[in-house]
Amino acid sequence: MFRAGAAEPLPDEELLRLVPDFALDRRTAALYGGDRLARYDNAGHGLGSGADVKLQAIQVGELLDAVAGAGGPEAPGPATVEVDAEVGLAAAGLV
Repeated sequence: MFRAGAAEPLPDEELLRLVPDFALDRRTAALYGGDRLARYDNAGHGLGSGADVKLQAIQVGELLDAVAGAGGPEAPGPATVEVDAEVGLAAAGLV
């Protein structure tokens, strides 16, 4: 993110100060190495690279939470499901 008229992006620490309440959920934080990230680096290229695998793991975890009827590690209890299990599994299968 750039401030208006700035030639350089904001340093990560300054960017995070702008959003003091921002934090990743436990599952995502465990995969990316922290709950307050301003960026992540994708060490690989193309399908199956580091970021792709982590994003797939998050999505599969969310699907499993939905199938189990749980709200996930941050919200135990009934799940908020964006799609049903059949659609979610088909979408994960396409990835």
